Amino acid sequence: MRYQNVLLLFVSLFAATLTGCGDSDVNAKNLLASAKEQVKDMDFSSLSMDDMKGKVSELSSGLVSKLQGVETSADATEVTKEVAPALDQLGKLKGLLGDNMPKLDSLDDLVEKLTTKFKGSEGILETLKPVLEKLRSLTS
Repeated sequence: MRYQNVLLLFVSLFAATLTGCGDSDVNAKNLLASAKEQVKDMDFSSLSMDDMKGKVSELSSGLVSKLQGVETSADATEVTKEVAPALDQLGKLKGLLGDNMPKLDSLDDLVEKLTTKFKGSEGILETLKPVLEKLRSLTS
């Protein structure tokens, strides 16, 4: 399926950017940006209900993993940019699934953990604010 190929490309490119490939960092970042745009524009309406639920699980797991890695303001800035497409996709899936949307308890717990973790770091919380608000809207 097309979305699986794009997601695989996205994950592969993300892993490549983490390895620090010298001069190829610029090319990897450009490819990553392109992959993010493709992920952002994916159409889930042709997927079955079970496939959409699986995608919700996949996206939410990725968000938890990515956001748990935030330690600094720079991390928060980078992660906020990186998770935007996944948050948009979860929003689309929530619209398509309606009452059949799986529970996102892990995301709800994550909001609480991040809020507690960075309680004394207003800069980090301010940077993460759009992500936390989007997560709250997805879990309500």
